[in-house]
Amino acid sequence: EPSDAGKLGAGAGACDAGAAAAAVQSGDAERVGHSAGADRDDPVDQGRLRPDFSFVTPAGDTIIWEHLGMMNREDYRKGWEWKRQWYYKNGLVEGETLFSTQEDDRGGLDSVILKTIAMKIKALCG
Repeated sequence: EPSDAGKLGAGAGACDAGAAAAAVQSGDAERVGHSAGADRDDPVDQGRLRPDFSFVTPAGDTIIWEHLGMMNREDYRKGWEWKRQWYYKNGLVEGETLFSTQEDDRGGLDSVILKTIAMKIKALCG
C-alpha cells in the first residue's frame, strides 16, 4: 500500500501544458519535463515519485500529468497502479489534479485527447 511519506509539495514549475502536450506527442519525454515547466528538483520529484509533468497553480495546488507509454508491460502497469494509489492517497483527483494519457494498441496517440488535457491544465493554471 502506498505510503504518504514525502507528500506532494508545491513545486516551482510553470504551467506550460501546451509544451507538455507537444512533447508527449513527439515522444520526447526528457525534453517534456523541462520544457513543460516541471522542476526536476521539485519535492514531487524527490525519491520514488518522478511524474512526467508537474505544474503549480496560482493557488499553489500541484497538478500532475503522467504519460503511460509502456502499459503493454506488466511491471509498468503495476508500477502505475501503485503510483496512482499514492496520488489518490495524497489528495490528487483524476480529471482535476491528476491527468494521464496513453498510447493505443498500435502505439498511436489521440491528439484531440492531448489537446483537451493541455487546455484543462492551462485553465487550472489561470
